[in-house]
Amino acid sequence: MPKCDNCGKRGLFLKINSNGLCKNCEESKRIEERQISAKNSVFKRNRNGRTIEPVYSHSQVNDLQLKRAEQNKMDLIMATCHNYHCGECSKYINRVYSISGKDSRFPRLPDYIKNNSDHCHITLYPFTYGASFMNDPYTNKGISGSEVIQYSNRPYTDTRPLNWVEGYRKLEAKKNNHDNYENEYKLICQLLPNDAPKSQAGYTRMKKSNSENYRSLAEKARQAGIIIHDIEKED
Repeated sequence: MPKCDNCGKRGLFLKINSNGLCKNCEESKRIEERQISAKNSVFKRNRNGRTIEPVYSHSQVNDLQLKRAEQNKMDLIMATCHNYHCGECSKYINRVYSISGKDSRFPRLPDYIKNNSDHCHITLYPFTYGASFMNDPYTNKGISGSEVIQYSNRPYTDTRPLNWVEGYRKLEAKKNNHDNYENEYKLICQLLPNDAPKSQAGYTRMKKSNSENYRSLAEKARQAGIIIHDIEKED
């Protein structure tokens, strides 16, 4: 007779999911996970300041994926990243790992992924050997069967093609420029309030155009001890 592992309820027609839970316990578990995730997440807000939806970091999503794998008694997990990424992250993605380290066919899930998944948005997915397959983002090649084992045990080296290396460089340049515009403008407002443009957007425009007013402001900023960075090439 079916029995719920959580509440102990029995019944001839009781429906039990793959985790051994009845419908009520399954829903309670789902609500609990959402509440825990929402508590630790950042929320998007609309123009009126009202919360519209939670935004989860990749590390939070990966924690949930690892919990699901544990609940389903799955030891294999796949690490992937289909957007431009750095050379260090490229060494660890596109592999299948053993969470416990007990499956000798695959390397153990490294601490690097656990601690750095937010850096380049590495994502984990439970993996079933013989049923699941991998996809190489560089070649779009499907990888399955014993080839998954070979691919997961390849040397830990940066194998990104040149176009992926350049794509990541552009992303970093865009991020660095944005951070520099923001930080420089804040310091100018603090130390040179009478010379600061009315908005960060205005400061960004004048810096990009390298206007005469910008050059004069940049000189005053440097004299005030503010570091003014060169604009990195984004194309």
